Amino acid sequence: MSDDLIHRLRKRAEIRKSITSRKSVQNNEPDRISDLLEESANKIESLTRDLIGASLYEHDYKTLMAKPPLTDEEIKDVLRTNFDDVYLEDIDLVEFARAILRKVSEK
Repeated sequence: MSDDLIHRLRKRAEIRKSITSRKSVQNNEPDRISDLLEESANKIESLTRDLIGASLYEHDYKTLMAKPPLTDEEIKDVLRTNFDDVYLEDIDLVEFARAILRKVSEK
């Protein structure tokens, strides 16, 4: 649904910018409506991505919480694990938390 809306907003912006009889196109000026359409599409896309990420995180969290609590030794094992897919120079705390949740759920 949102992909279709995003596509339609971007397509409408593209069409507006390509109409040669429009004054803004003739004067090589920005088209404020086209810019708003593109901005709206970008915002919807970003919010959709955030919502999907939050939903996946909530699912991981609920799955983890449904399991019996980890012992101290199990926690130490997880923390000793080599996280090959996580690099410190570009670490994102949410991604790091997801990596930990994945490792814990494998136990």
